[in-house]
Amino acid sequence: MQAFSTKLQVTMDLRDTILRREENRFTRDYSQGYCYYKESQQLTLYGNFTFHFAQVVLASISRNRSGLPTERHQIHSGAWQVEIRQGRIALVLNNEDGSEVWWYIEDGETGVQYLDGKAWQRCSIHDKLEDPR
Repeated sequence: MQAFSTKLQVTMDLRDTILRREENRFTRDYSQGYCYYKESQQLTLYGNFTFHFAQVVLASISRNRSGLPTERHQIHSGAWQVEIRQGRIALVLNNEDGSEVWWYIEDGETGVQYLDGKAWQRCSIHDKLEDPR
């Protein structure tokens, strides 16, 4: 019964929520080359159990100070739910194309949600949050 009540509570907490994370990496080597990588993700979980996921990846690899950046956009939508997987609470996204993605989910400090151990900024859908594009 505990797992059910926890699953229900997490489901209610996630309704009308935006989860957002950003990752930046920059490395330089001895030949003046570098690699830059930036990934922005935003997951909107609507109260009607649909979701919208947007991801933008910007990457640039340079050797001898020359290189062109590449940018990739991905957008997915479908239905979301909270399930118990292997005894733990999981957020499950069922994409419109029939594929499924899921993460173990844990609460963090105020305004933070953990998906598979990675921190995501969390706010109500009614609050303003920058667009990741």
